[in-house]
Amino acid sequence: MGLFYLLSEKASILREEFNLRTYDYEYPEELLAHAPCENRSESRLLDYSKEIIQHRKFSQLAEVFQEPCVFVRNNTRVRHARLFGQKETGGKVECLLTRRHTSKIWEGLFRPAKRLRQGQILTFSEGVSLLILESLSDGHFKVEITDSTDLEEYLESNGQVPLPPYIREFEGEPERYQTVFSRELGSSAAPTAGLHFDEDLIRSLQARGHKFVDLTLHIGPGTFQPIDTLDIREFRIHKEFIEVSQECVDSVQQAMQGDIPVVCVGTTSLRALETVWKVHKNPRPYSGWTDLFLYPGTTVKTADYLLTNFHLPRSSLLVLVAALIGVRSMQELYNEALKLEYRLFSFGDCMCIPNLSRTRKR
Repeated sequence: MGLFYLLSEKASILREEFNLRTYDYEYPEELLAHAPCENRSESRLLDYSKEIIQHRKFSQLAEVFQEPCVFVRNNTRVRHARLFGQKETGGKVECLLTRRHTSKIWEGLFRPAKRLRQGQILTFSEGVSLLILESLSDGHFKVEITDSTDLEEYLESNGQVPLPPYIREFEGEPERYQTVFSRELGSSAAPTAGLHFDEDLIRSLQARGHKFVDLTLHIGPGTFQPIDTLDIREFRIHKEFIEVSQECVDSVQQAMQGDIPVVCVGTTSLRALETVWKVHKNPRPYSGWTDLFLYPGTTVKTADYLLTNFHLPRSSLLVLVAALIGVRSMQELYNEALKLEYRLFSFGDCMCIPNLSRTRKR
């Protein structure tokens, strides 16, 4: 009772944009998209680019951006990293391998994790075995493959694409949970705003003078972790590995200097780009880790616009949307989307929003 009182008192004095309750909402289960649209670019697009709500198809993106832009996209590719095996006792075990340390040493999320211990051997199809080296935290373990099998190749042949936990009974092609421009293997989840692009749309936009540049952010399972602090500023976001090339840095800098709009395809592209601009006063290529958390009050320096799907309640991704357009506009757009039955989350529809956190010409 005392704890509840203290939390309630704290909630009453927290500014709205920092209060976790601001980012909670209810949605009808039938709006949760368990499968993608038949054609990628035929998903719906809630267009708020001009600060008025318009409803389009994603294939009409050229009507949103009529003048040439630079689209920054995340070229990560989702590993087939979900495996099912058994313990030496015969008990079943499931794992999601999330990080490669060396060719033999990996890190992963295992369940059930309660009875797993250092020194245990877990066996999977084709006789492949993993030795538990170390317990980390929250069901994560460091493991070593016990023979000379190339685990990366083994996963591509024997593993499953790790769909988000809220997607059930998807029977489509695993490639539909990859972007058409995915190149760099290493993610535990797809950069979902990129799923709406097909090759025809990309070629059509390029023919109109738009440019596409790639960077890499390998998405970890922590992307699905809800914020668990009442004051969102106290939340510690997960770390993810990024690589941003000289070509990407140069293209964005030239666009910013020439008042050419920069459009980030997804929150991961935005976080990777912003990390580079925050790490270096004079931006240059970067390879390393990011735990950048963007929330209202932080200024986003790089992007003029963001293409992004609709996000889970209490998620850091929803907070990022509010960082760009403010809490009131974020809530207005989500209310509109729910009223008009937009499809939600990874396989769902998309929105386009401006970056109102700075004043550079859009």
